[in-house]
Parts: sequence; C-alpha cells; structure tokens
Amino acid sequence: MAEIDAGGAFRAISDRFGAVELPGNRRQVDPEEIRALAAMRDGDPDAYVFFEHQRGRITVAETPAQARGSQLADWWHAVGATPTSKQSSSA
Repeated sequence: MAEIDAGGAFRAISDRFGAVELPGNRRQVDPEEIRALAAMRDGDPDAYVFFEHQRGRITVAETPAQARGSQLADWWHAVGATPTSKQSSSA
C-alpha cells in the first residue's frame, strides 16, 4: 500500500497497531499478467503496456476527441445500451 510507505494515515495505524504483509498477488490469476505487473513494479512499464495491448485492452487514438468517442462507445457496449442521436451528439 503506497500510503503506508509514503507516511500517510495507514502508516500511523500500522506503526501503532501493527500490520500484516501479504505474501503474494491475490488480485490477478493469469500468470502472464502477474509477471507483467511485477516487471512494471520493477521499473519496466513497457511489459505491462505490451501485455494489455496484446489483449486488446489499449486503444490508440489520433486525437483526444477520438479517444473520448472510443471510451464512450466502449461504455455503451459494456452497459448494453445504444446511444440516441441526442446523447451521442454531446460526446
């Protein structure tokens, strides 16, 4: 937890009451993703960007407007909705 190391509120609680250190990654289950995240933490962010790009989770756009449009389209798809012409014109 970054705040503990940075001296935030969690650091004070940890100092006063103790803390438990988690021995491993419990959020990701894909071994490749775990390795990519470990590489990123070790100073190699390209490994995780490459991992995400290979899985189609990164979109590259020419302009901020295109990026926003792609985000909105992805959101509409995720929620199973279709924007009306009035809603999509405000994006």
